[in-house]
Amino acid sequence: QGDYMALAYAIDRELPDEAGKFKYVWLSLSDQGIASLHSLSNDLPQQQGLIGVLLRQRDGIYSVGPNGFFFAEGTAAVYDAARYGQFKVDNNGKALLTALLDEELQLLGENLR
Repeated sequence: QGDYMALAYAIDRELPDEAGKFKYVWLSLSDQGIASLHSLSNDLPQQQGLIGVLLRQRDGIYSVGPNGFFFAEGTAAVYDAARYGQFKVDNNGKALLTALLDEELQLLGENLR
């Protein structure tokens, strides 16, 4: 069956109350590849250096990514140090979680895809 870890993103806590009026979150990346909130829009960004991520809604809560991560039973300790998620974002803004990373941006466990 496996185990489950609930995920929470710092960017989600930065979203304004009116986030539901928008379709996309625009993110900028640091030199280390860490995303930060740039703005919200109903269009994908055309500006160099910005990534548009489709805003998700579950139970009235808006988010940039999935709210859970499943892993093999008995391997929870591997993911205890998770501080970052690694994502692939398609041309339509859909973000796919591919890995969890520690504070030093090192891969924990295996890539998901």
